[in-house]
Amino acid sequence: MNWKFFIPLLFLAQAFAGTGLGAELELSYQVHVSDEGWRDWNRGGEIAGVRGRQLEAIRIRLEGDGCRLRYQAHVADKGWTGWETDGETAGTTGKNRSLEAVRIKLEGCSNWTVQYKVYMKTQGWSSWMADGAMAGSTGQVRPIEALQVKLVPKRGNQWSGSGAGAVSYQVHLQDKGWLGWSGNNQIAGEKNRNLEALRVRIEGAPGRIRYQVHVQEHGWSDWAANGGTAGTTGKNKAIEAVRIKLENAAGWDVRYRVYVSQKGWSGWTRNGEAAGTVGQARPIEAVQIALMEAGKGGSQDSEWDEQEKAPGDRGRWRR
Repeated sequence: MNWKFFIPLLFLAQAFAGTGLGAELELSYQVHVSDEGWRDWNRGGEIAGVRGRQLEAIRIRLEGDGCRLRYQAHVADKGWTGWETDGETAGTTGKNRSLEAVRIKLEGCSNWTVQYKVYMKTQGWSSWMADGAMAGSTGQVRPIEALQVKLVPKRGNQWSGSGAGAVSYQVHLQDKGWLGWSGNNQIAGEKNRNLEALRVRIEGAPGRIRYQVHVQEHGWSDWAANGGTAGTTGKNKAIEAVRIKLENAAGWDVRYRVYVSQKGWSGWTRNGEAAGTVGQARPIEAVQIALMEAGKGGSQDSEWDEQEKAPGDRGRWRR
């Protein structure tokens, strides 16, 4: 089925209520779409993009006293732009270079948090990210096709008003090497390629994340932390299981699952429990990790195929 145009459903009353926008702050953003150019400005909470067309640049404005919003974009084959503000352009135009990830943050704004997510080709919507964490992927050839941004009042001392923390992770594949970084709840890996090493980090959040992997014929690795490497590279030794845990992060869980060769997805596991198998010669081919408020519902399942998923929240892809 061909989808040519993206038409957002604009529930404006809900958008304003969901973002907490009012007279104090006014959020708007604009996207540059391949083969089309700049789209009209969107208000906070609306979806900006066109189905099947990659985003090449973004502009974001925040009007109101006391707060400043900054943003940057990861451009294909180029890397991260500098931090922009006040409607300046992050990305490129006329060069056919897609955006792959974005980061957005507020400065001088103690009562608000900014949340955002992106729609990636063949992957679907990312989780809601917040306050400078990466939404999207790098080095995985997954162009962004849509962006959604909103402001939310802060609730106590939490990482984000959506209940989704800022985790990213990277995997080393047999005969291929390191993939780019994946964001919260995204699948990292490829079918029929063994994982050999793992890196995990959290950004803009309290506490520390630690992890270890069970390596084929070697056993459990030492615990690694905050982007360090767990596993081996260049030795053709597959990972068979993983354990991940948070330290000094009261009120939060880390949840994760793995795709096991010839078996499929494991169940969701949390807080240092093993996901995968040991001694069964079943390598891991993918991993999926999410940070959630303790006691909240389970993390979202993602299909292990090339079908694009319909978004949740406001707005839908329409024929």
